[in-house]
Amino acid sequence: MKIVTLLIAFVLTIFFIPVFGEEANEIKPPEKVKKKEDFHLYLLIGGANMLVKNTFTDSVSKNDSRIFLFEGGEWVSAENHIKSSGEKIEQERGTGPSIFFAESLFKGKKDKNIIVGLINCAEADSELSDWQKGGKYYSKAVETAILAMKTGVLRGILWHQANAEMKNTDALTYAESIGKIAADLRQDLSSSVYLPIPFVGGKLLTYSYEFEKDKDKFKELNDTLQKIFTDTDRSGLVESKGLKDSGDGVCFNAESMGELGKRYSDAMLYLEGRQTPVKKKTSEDKKK
Repeated sequence: MKIVTLLIAFVLTIFFIPVFGEEANEIKPPEKVKKKEDFHLYLLIGGANMLVKNTFTDSVSKNDSRIFLFEGGEWVSAENHIKSSGEKIEQERGTGPSIFFAESLFKGKKDKNIIVGLINCAEADSELSDWQKGGKYYSKAVETAILAMKTGVLRGILWHQANAEMKNTDALTYAESIGKIAADLRQDLSSSVYLPIPFVGGKLLTYSYEFEKDKDKFKELNDTLQKIFTDTDRSGLVESKGLKDSGDGVCFNAESMGELGKRYSDAMLYLEGRQTPVKKKTSEDKKK
């Protein structure tokens, strides 16, 4: 009888410990989130410009408490992230334009119950091939996003990739690869809210002193990207005109990073159907 009891206990241990363990490690939404559909999630992927450290300028005087970042399998308030980054900047992952993006989103979202969750999976030294399906960062981004989606609804994907590989890349091949990445992510991260999920990319810096000789190449890439994004359903491409680099010819400086985030927000809000495009004045309008 004692042996039978021990056997039953052993079987129960095998079946129930993983369950209890799974519950203990369950992803919890921020306390501010009252309903899952009010927690709007955005996945950020790409390279250095999506993951620049210490981009918080005077324009971020008091961070909105409704912004959260998904880090280490849990939601961390943007306020705590900024404080932590200020104390040990070299150890912290950056946020690129994401904070500025989220702050601008609230201006276009009328519902005051909305909370924004940022899933920044960018990798500073990554190349385009790393983000293609089967690449070393693609699966990680999908897995992280699916985990975060247990607590909220994925509303869009932001992409920016900028490094030296671009000046040696065929423009059409590069742009078409971006389109394929968007299609694969949409399929693997299907959303009950949007089909397909809005996908917003960003143009490259077209001029810097370091890469002055390559400015025509960068312009060609931007023009080709524009065509691919125009032909891709529910996608947008953010303009880089007027933005400046940080001195390396690739990454935007802090001020431009803030503006980039706002431009991403405008594009995303438009794709979400919450913001109408600005009507351009025609020759007839000017006569009036």
